[in-house]
Amino acid sequence: MEPAANRSDPSNLIPQTQVVAAQATNGTTAGAAGAGWTRHGLAPGSGPSVGGAGAMASASKPPADVPKIRKKGLSVACPIAYGSLAFLLERKKQSEFVTHKWTLFVRGPNGEDISYFVSKVVFTLHPSFAEATREITSPPFEVTEMGWGEFEAKMTMHFKDPNEKPVDVLHQLRLYHDPATGTTQPKKAVVAEFYDEVVFTDPYEEFYNTLMLGQKLLPQRKHEHQEHFSTFSDGDTLQRLAAAREWVHNQLRETKDRIRKADMDMAQLKASATASSGRGLGRGGTAQTSQVRR
Repeated sequence: MEPAANRSDPSNLIPQTQVVAAQATNGTTAGAAGAGWTRHGLAPGSGPSVGGAGAMASASKPPADVPKIRKKGLSVACPIAYGSLAFLLERKKQSEFVTHKWTLFVRGPNGEDISYFVSKVVFTLHPSFAEATREITSPPFEVTEMGWGEFEAKMTMHFKDPNEKPVDVLHQLRLYHDPATGTTQPKKAVVAEFYDEVVFTDPYEEFYNTLMLGQKLLPQRKHEHQEHFSTFSDGDTLQRLAAAREWVHNQLRETKDRIRKADMDMAQLKASATASSGRGLGRGGTAQTSQVRR
């Protein structure tokens, strides 16, 4: 296998994730009817959720000759998790260009089968890989490879209804627990995954029925690396929010302490400078008065 991207190359240091096909982030609106993408901090239930008009979406109109009816005013949010999982290989299995085994994936947040609305996922790897474009048409929607460098991968989701526009997700493959030092812990997976939702606004009636029935009919799948994946439940999300809130509180407290100390140091410097200036003027004044008396 040819070498993957050099992880030390500054051109590879990009944001962790980006959403390309639909610019719908944190409650903003991206378009009219069609498939869209949204990012939320709180994870809802495992199944699709239905909302009213105005939900975020990215449009793709059906051909004019297709006699289909859209469910006007409805939106369906289908939860997914996407990302990567990497392991450091044993030293005897490593080579100059192979140090890690990794998997890129798109899956149900809690192991659900997402093939009821996803028809295929196209993974675009670094061009140094043979067959850099991999098309996966059945679950699990994932690609496993070996290499030595981190790079940006693209995952394109296609849907059961061909009238819905595919959605692209950019993901930075992670191989190291500490990216700053390039170190990792043997036998411990490096997991970089994210919860998001694909939102279908005003879906066609047939596809809408598929979305509503899909989660009820399809079983969950247990992944071989299930123990390494994150769990996306309300309780876990609340714990993460509480931990983040505590971290912010500690950072604010430390910052205030540093500012308070800096103010005290500045006040002491000003007082010292004033005292020194006063003593110098006193000596000068006495000498001047003495000269006048002569």
